[in-house]
Amino acid sequence: MKILIVSSYFGNVLGGALNFVKDLYFELESRNHLVTLMLDDRYKKLFSEQEFNIIWYSSKEITAYSPSLSFLKQLSRIDVDVIHLNGYMSFQTDFGSFIGFLRKIPLVITPHGSLLGYDYLYDSSKSKIPYHIHDILTMKLPTKFAKYVIATSKAEFDDCKKFGISKNKIKLIPLSFTLKNINISEKVSFNTKNILFVGRIVPLKNLDKLIKSIAILKKDFPNIKFTIVGDEIKGRLLGDVGYKKQLEILITKLNLDENINFVGWTTDNALWEYYSKSDLFLFGSTYENFGRPLLEAAFFRIPLVSTNVGVARDLIGDDQGGIILKNLDEQYVSDNIKELLTNEKKYQKASKHVKSSANNFSIKNVCDKYEKIFQEVIKN
Repeated sequence: MKILIVSSYFGNVLGGALNFVKDLYFELESRNHLVTLMLDDRYKKLFSEQEFNIIWYSSKEITAYSPSLSFLKQLSRIDVDVIHLNGYMSFQTDFGSFIGFLRKIPLVITPHGSLLGYDYLYDSSKSKIPYHIHDILTMKLPTKFAKYVIATSKAEFDDCKKFGISKNKIKLIPLSFTLKNINISEKVSFNTKNILFVGRIVPLKNLDKLIKSIAILKKDFPNIKFTIVGDEIKGRLLGDVGYKKQLEILITKLNLDENINFVGWTTDNALWEYYSKSDLFLFGSTYENFGRPLLEAAFFRIPLVSTNVGVARDLIGDDQGGIILKNLDEQYVSDNIKELLTNEKKYQKASKHVKSSANNFSIKNVCDKYEKIFQEVIKN
């Protein structure tokens, strides 16, 4: 098959959607399919032409919508059997689906949480107006042109139905995570009390509340370590910029400078090193469509303490793989962490459970489902 994978612009860091695009590309290519990526040229620092077959397009940075004349020109003449669009409410998905429809090329869309994600992120109705206007103007045609819309979590599956997409048109396929040539040893000790967070440093992640929980835990574990992997990036939400500085002030105020460490963005082996040295993964996000760091941590056998977002429930189950937090009260969070770190039997059981759950998300299993869908839409 000749497969075109198109990505909207998700920001200047390798998040869950872009990592998935990479994984899917390599797996499809290994199965002897001719795969092409169509990417915004702002991704040139993240994707190498030596590794990928890439068609670049230039977009206007005046809005997150990213209009692009070069995208239209490239897509109008490329010879492919199927187009896989990643993202929604973007120029690339809107016009990519329209061109695909006109050229009679079958379309598959993976929105990555962008159908109704704004509904969870914004409190005020005023902030949601641009999204409603977009859906009125486009009449939600991309989802109508697409043969299938892929939901990456059960929550997104429900969002697809709420958005008005027919149930028989929605396929539930999670994102993937697989590491090759890395042996993950069993968690045999947790005397060090190393706690890890991976993700963007924005208010949505509620790191201020997690830090206050660490302050309570320090009374029982004076040498506790909380490592924060990630950094502040400019997002669409008010308060994103400047949040890290607020956290640094809070850390000093709570006398946690020796216990909490910001290490910035890391990837590949450097990131895997942080996972391998951690005893527990702490995640307090208000909203996640999927939450790839949860899956990465589970792959490394790390018990999870997380809010009920994205894939957390799939990995943790009914608290077999850690704790699903019902709220972010600092005392409540610290009590649950303490319970895991002092109950060795429960800890070992959680470690084995999350690893077993993570095995269901291998790129091979995920790609099998995408490959089947691509073959079906081409045949029909």
